[in-house]
Amino acid sequence: MNKYSFTEKLHRNNIYTCILVKGQLTNGKAGYCYFGVFLKDFDSIRLHLESNKPFNPKDFNCIVLARAEGEPTDEVRHFMKRKFSFAEDKTILEISRKSHGTGKN
Repeated sequence: MNKYSFTEKLHRNNIYTCILVKGQLTNGKAGYCYFGVFLKDFDSIRLHLESNKPFNPKDFNCIVLARAEGEPTDEVRHFMKRKFSFAEDKTILEISRKSHGTGKN
């Protein structure tokens, strides 16, 4: 039995979303990464994050939009809101383990 109907699959293949991931970088410091991903790939990303394995957005064909150590600056937050309609009140994935690929720009 298919999990999604034909229409849902069609939309999942065409909807692109922006995600903010926060976590510990390989250098032990806190960091963040905004990345874009097709909705159809979100389930595999979620399952990977739940597995406690290191995460690199590029492994999931994601497009890194912004990344750095620490917290996003006001300038970055405004840019993400203006260019990608990213709203901070949306779901934020918090990762407490090491995340590869989220090093400083």
